[in-house]
Amino acid sequence: MAPHAPRSKSGYVPAIVCGINDSPGALEALRVARALSAEFDARLVLAHVAGGCAAAVDESLTTGHARQGGALILERAVRENGVQADQRLEVGEPAEGLARIASEEAASLIVVGSRREGRLRPRLRSTLAGTLAAAAPCPVVIVPPARRR
Repeated sequence: MAPHAPRSKSGYVPAIVCGINDSPGALEALRVARALSAEFDARLVLAHVAGGCAAAVDESLTTGHARQGGALILERAVRENGVQADQRLEVGEPAEGLARIASEEAASLIVVGSRREGRLRPRLRSTLAGTLAAAAPCPVVIVPPARRR
């Protein structure tokens, strides 16, 4: 676990939750979340929600593999990007999981990546973002992918 941002007189430490997966859009979201965290002296929480059923007792082999893969994604994001951040790993539906993490962390903001729909239609596309915006306890920032050079 990374050190937390300094506490204010009220004891409240703002948090920014950044959704992480293995997509280029997630790396761009991490870049933005890291900058926002530094700018606002907020604790950064990297969150990955692995697909699967969150069973209380017996976890399926598939869910176990998804959990292991998610842990590797989080570790790699921290290592390769030199960030200091708390890490959260959940199993379940991504939008619900990120919303739950944001609520538990008392997040002020959730940051997620997106992708471009195509060269002919340059709209941003993120099915997670639409569902998350409806379920989230705080604002959601959707970061566009880096421009190709």
